[in-house]
Amino acid sequence: MTTSAIPIGIQNSEAVKINKMLRYLIVLNILDGLLTHIGVTTQYVVEVNRLMVDIVSNFQKLMLYKILLPTCALLLVMHIFHRCQYKDMPVARFFVKICFWVYLAILFLHIFWIVMVLYGFIS
Repeated sequence: MTTSAIPIGIQNSEAVKINKMLRYLIVLNILDGLLTHIGVTTQYVVEVNRLMVDIVSNFQKLMLYKILLPTCALLLVMHIFHRCQYKDMPVARFFVKICFWVYLAILFLHIFWIVMVLYGFIS
C-alpha cells in the first residue's frame, strides 16, 4: 500500500483555490480592461504602459487583445491544471497566485481613481 506525500484533502483544497483564482483572474482582467478603457477615453486617467495606449483607447482592440486573448490563455491554463490534476506544478501555482494579487491591487487602483472622480478630486 502506497501513500501520497500530500493528503488528498489538502491537494483538493489547493486545486479548488487555484481554480477559483484562475476564474477570478478572468473577471479581474475584464474589469481592468473595461475600467481602463473608460478612464482613458474620458481622460480621467492616462495609460502608463506605452504599448497598451492604442489598445485601451480603441474598444475593438481592447476586446481582442486585452480581454479575449488573455481570457483564452487563462482558460488554457485552467485546462492544463485540470489535466495535470493540479499537482507537480508549484512554480505555476506560485505565478497564478502572484497574478491574482497583482490584478486585485490594480482593481483597487481603479476603485481609487473612480472614487477620486466621484468626489471631484479629479476633473
